Amino acid sequence: MQTTIDINDDLLQKAMDISQLTDKKQVIELALKSYVSSGLNYQRLLDLRGKVEFWDDEESQTTQR
Repeated sequence: MQTTIDINDDLLQKAMDISQLTDKKQVIELALKSYVSSGLNYQRLLDLRGKVEFWDDEESQTTQR
């Protein structure tokens, strides 16, 4: 999909420096992939809510094993 957008030049340059990529399209695609992956990982973490048990102290751990 072709899109025209205004991107903060400083922010784009920082992303290019960090990624060591020189092509703006590659940097933007990398950033979008990272954002989507982060969102998916966050959703997977939320899906674990109520399914994982945590113990507060060592005594609880030893009695649970």
